[in-house]
Amino acid sequence: MLKENGVEILHTCKGVVPQKNMSLKAFPNPVAYGQTLLLETDIDEDMLKEAIIEVYCVSGLLIDRMQAQGRITPVSVNYGNGMHIFVLKCKNGLSTEMKVVVSY
Repeated sequence: MLKENGVEILHTCKGVVPQKNMSLKAFPNPVAYGQTLLLETDIDEDMLKEAIIEVYCVSGLLIDRMQAQGRITPVSVNYGNGMHIFVLKCKNGLSTEMKVVVSY
């Protein structure tokens, strides 16, 4: 804050801070139990260094957690039949999710 004529004035940055859209794709989807699922993202490698992937069942229970391995992360699917939510969380607090169907 700066004081101008005895009044505190808050100045902010001029301009726009670009933010890339975070996307997450899963191949194949649906995936069969025991298959390897490939999770692909377009996020910068630097943001992925400490990124984690969490897997939730539709009731919200966390069933798996792993370190992202780069822009493509292979996941061994050992989860029950049905819909699962894969959440990619980056070190800067941003996250994105993808729904995946697992079948037997």
